[in-house]
Amino acid sequence: MKEAFENLARAKGYYHRHDILRAMAVFAQGLKQATDSSMFGTEKMRFTGQAQEIVQLLNRTDEVRTHHPGGLEYSSGNEKTLFIAVVQLLKKLQDEAARASEKETEARKLQIDRLLIRGTRQLQTKNVKEALESFREAAALYVDEHVLFTIIGTRLVDAGLYKPAITFLSKAIQVDDNNDNAYLALARARMALGEPDQACVILQNAWRQLDRPSLDMALLFAESALAAGKIKTAKAAAAKALDIDPLSAKAKKLIKKIG
Repeated sequence: MKEAFENLARAKGYYHRHDILRAMAVFAQGLKQATDSSMFGTEKMRFTGQAQEIVQLLNRTDEVRTHHPGGLEYSSGNEKTLFIAVVQLLKKLQDEAARASEKETEARKLQIDRLLIRGTRQLQTKNVKEALESFREAAALYVDEHVLFTIIGTRLVDAGLYKPAITFLSKAIQVDDNNDNAYLALARARMALGEPDQACVILQNAWRQLDRPSLDMALLFAESALAAGKIKTAKAAAAKALDIDPLSAKAKKLIKKIG
């Protein structure tokens, strides 16, 4: 019975922390444990008193009032009936919470899409400040949409807004370090800002992280290394590009340029 009393204490604690669903869950566990054991005398009186207190607390909540306007009922020896009622109510509340969560997620993703569209249109009309505000607002809604930061960063790079793009693309790599598009866009931004050394570092990290570097990555690595004066690295990257695609005219041109 020790576990049953511990669960009643936990239920009371969760109630006072306003975690009603968890309070119900551990209360149900306590009731089940009491049902499965034998209680007599003072132990039975003690359990009944504590269970009645928790029922009174739960009956004050909107969760119970909504589904049981008259409140949950309990008397000594009625643990099994109360257990069934609490479990049924808990399941109903959990289902409602899941449906609400799905609706919230759908609404959040829809808002992200709207903000991306708005920001892209604002970029097209040269409203840079407004576009950045839209993109930042979209980023603030991020939960698990890892590609979001790559989309924003790439659109900023395409618009020539390299410095703000770096912030989003760095975040893209932080949330998904296997995102080759984010590495490429970030390296392009650094190259556009006249920072080939930084671009080399980014692409070296990508090279180590990714199992198979793409042709575009090998070509950009060769270009950035050449611009940074790292001839040996540039040759190796260009050779890798040609190995990936033996027909690549750009790789052949780079190898010839590097010498």
